[in-house]
Amino acid sequence: MPISDPSQLPANLTQEQLLATPLGFSKLLGIDLHPWQAKVFLDVGLCNRVALKAANGSGKTSCLAAPLVLWWCTVYPQSQVVTTAGVYRQVKEQLWQRLAGWRDKLKGWTLNATDLTAPNGSKAIGFSTDEPNRFEGWHNDKLLMIFDEAKSIPTDIWRAAERCQPSAWLAMSSTGGMDGEFAQCFLGKRKYWKNYSVSAYDCPHIKKEWIDMQIEQHGRDNPFIRSMIFSEFMGEDDGISPFTFSKILNCRNNPPKKQEGNPVAFIDWAGGGDETVIAIRRGNTIEPLIGWKDSDTMRSVGKAIVELKKANLRPSDVWADDGGLGKPMNDRMREQGWAIKRVNFGARAYSENYVNRSSEIWWETARQVERAEIILPTDELLDAQLCSRKAKIASSGKLGLESKDEMRRRGVCSPDRGDAVCGVCCVRPENSLAVFDSGNTGSDQWSEMQEYSEGEPVCAGFDIGG
Repeated sequence: MPISDPSQLPANLTQEQLLATPLGFSKLLGIDLHPWQAKVFLDVGLCNRVALKAANGSGKTSCLAAPLVLWWCTVYPQSQVVTTAGVYRQVKEQLWQRLAGWRDKLKGWTLNATDLTAPNGSKAIGFSTDEPNRFEGWHNDKLLMIFDEAKSIPTDIWRAAERCQPSAWLAMSSTGGMDGEFAQCFLGKRKYWKNYSVSAYDCPHIKKEWIDMQIEQHGRDNPFIRSMIFSEFMGEDDGISPFTFSKILNCRNNPPKKQEGNPVAFIDWAGGGDETVIAIRRGNTIEPLIGWKDSDTMRSVGKAIVELKKANLRPSDVWADDGGLGKPMNDRMREQGWAIKRVNFGARAYSENYVNRSSEIWWETARQVERAEIILPTDELLDAQLCSRKAKIASSGKLGLESKDEMRRRGVCSPDRGDAVCGVCCVRPENSLAVFDSGNTGSDQWSEMQEYSEGEPVCAGFDIGG
């Protein structure tokens, strides 16, 4: 049994005794574990099932999981370690790349891209698969399972791992929604796991100034902040909406200085009882919305052309929803000489942080409103629509929105005005959707945060040199 004091090392230990402790083993690799890392390391080493939800950039992969693989193989001869994640990139480029950095310390070990064999016969392997039957067959008296970014691992893989009866299990991840197996480790299945929750404030290598800046920029209640900084799960019952009345009111009552600019427009097409809406923006000012209801979609196309001409807009200045009824209506626009730009709200988001393009556009516009960067028209129906659409948080942590069908089931009308305004806030004259190509958008900032978290964390005392 390994020596079990994670917080300090007794004096005069032999190298063999030093290797038996999580703290000592990590020091030999050049890592000074933070207290929470040492405690997690010890709990796993003592053959527990440990669930760790941690802030981005906490060092859970590079400074905890990676040395744990080597320690387990060293301390328990003929043992087996299986590492996996929701995507192969996380396995190969994060955890196993870190292991490769210690190659010069592993004399007598065979270390390949995603597998290794220790001199004492212990083995470790890393892979990611969506085929649960391939995951079975791992049986060993000392079997360690490591689930990295566990929130993205499918339920069938969790069940397959359970059938392997691991001696110890570390499931660790940043947080997402509350509907996955990882979240259940802290909820309904909590009694089967030793739980750890680590915020960015628990990580000395993450500067407090940087943390405070992110909170100031994005807000304490922003889902990304709640996950990235505070390691909090997000659930449907949180009642989150990208917009709030107070933020809309603040934006309208404290508008930015008016900026002139070429006009752009966004059309949200509709049929039946819903409203077709044209939103026009000049510079940072959104003009009063133009909306009408008409079950005759071709007649709506004609009216849209009339309104666009009144506003002196050219086809190159206009974007429109291309989903559902939008596609044939945009086709008719083209036939009439208006080859406008098309946006499919249901298409894949440009940023990996959103479920689809619609949610990306809504959340980016919400950030513009929160920062009072645009001048909104006075429109009570618009305000109600913006605030009535709820966010949905996927178990992967991606931000989404409830569908229009889901809104109707709640008795809420289609947010046609909201779609038009959000669309027009995210375009630029003579350009594609600005939310995807401007130099200072919220998604860009979030990408920078992701790069910070997915890169090599600055762990205290870490040095992979010989």
